Amino acid sequence: MRVIDSAGHINYSNNVTVYFDNTQAPNVSIFYPPNNGVVNNTLTINVSANSTAGINNVNITIYTPAGALVAYLSAIQYSVSGSQITNWSNVSYDISGLADGWYNLTARANDSIGKSNKSANVSSWWTTSTPTCQRPCLPTALTSTAHSRSRPSQ
Repeated sequence: MRVIDSAGHINYSNNVTVYFDNTQAPNVSIFYPPNNGVVNNTLTINVSANSTAGINNVNITIYTPAGALVAYLSAIQYSVSGSQITNWSNVSYDISGLADGWYNLTARANDSIGKSNKSANVSSWWTTSTPTCQRPCLPTALTSTAHSRSRPSQ
């Protein structure tokens, strides 16, 4: 760069290298639990994240529908493909101290060049109640009657 001051003195700066970052933010998705699914006693979260720049970390936020923070968890890498971290471990969370109800999850992936992206929200019903029957369950208002027919003897 050439600089000229008001007295006409000319000076040159050292070379400056400029980098243009055209990489996209990382991709991140929650695969489990499914949206509108049911979680019983222990929540297992399966997250996938990838970036051409490489993923530094993936964080999971759990919150109530009203937006109150329940937990903030970190996922741990378990699969690398080339320089891209593509999968993250299943993260388990004990929900026994929480009231039955709807809870929301999001995951945020942060890559090695400072870009981040958030997953779509996943909402699921969490319960620690013991089921009252084994599947398939019949509604209590229904009954079942067995009928048998006998064949005449020959």
